[in-house]
Amino acid sequence: MSQPIDYDLPGNDLSADGLRASEQQYRLLFERNPLPIYIFDLQSLAVLAVNEAAARQYGYSNDDFLKLTLQDIGRPEDVARLRQYLAAATPEGRGRPRVWRHRKKDGTSIHARVTWERVEFKGRPAGLALINDVTESDTAEELLRASEKRFRALIERSWDAITLIGEDRKIRYASPSLTRILGYGVEELVGTNASGRSALRHAPVHSHFAMAW
Repeated sequence: MSQPIDYDLPGNDLSADGLRASEQQYRLLFERNPLPIYIFDLQSLAVLAVNEAAARQYGYSNDDFLKLTLQDIGRPEDVARLRQYLAAATPEGRGRPRVWRHRKKDGTSIHARVTWERVEFKGRPAGLALINDVTESDTAEELLRASEKRFRALIERSWDAITLIGEDRKIRYASPSLTRILGYGVEELVGTNASGRSALRHAPVHSHFAMAW
């Protein structure tokens, strides 16, 4: 199902002035929307229309943006997956939100969360895409995951016996060295109260970290 947005609004009950006013309203909602939006041809992937926010986001003028295809702002290796993604729209013509790696005019990469739906634009099947730049949040999550991975690798390779204990005194993590020294399995330690583990106080090698989780 396609939504007609070519500003040729249906309905014989509207006067010419009413049609023009409605057309101007729809155009204003598109062009002045603070979120980046572009319309693209479903077959060629050519950009058919773009609002000011999208042109500003990607660093192009409006005229230059209209010379692009989705392949130009995405990665060439993603084109096949992009076509599969577009073909997998719901029966109502909506695509599930998905994050893609896009490229700005200066070559900078961004993570773009794309939400789109099928529309009819000037008599041709098209897609209207709403773009949300999630680069900073994705980068922060990636850095956090990398930090956690390095930290876990560090303590798991350590010869020291290490426990991570929450404010409630329950053991959140026990390193392989600790379980080897004490002879307990990980499942026997994690989730139990550290205060009741006298073996922890007498372990020959003991590095004890108190953490609030």
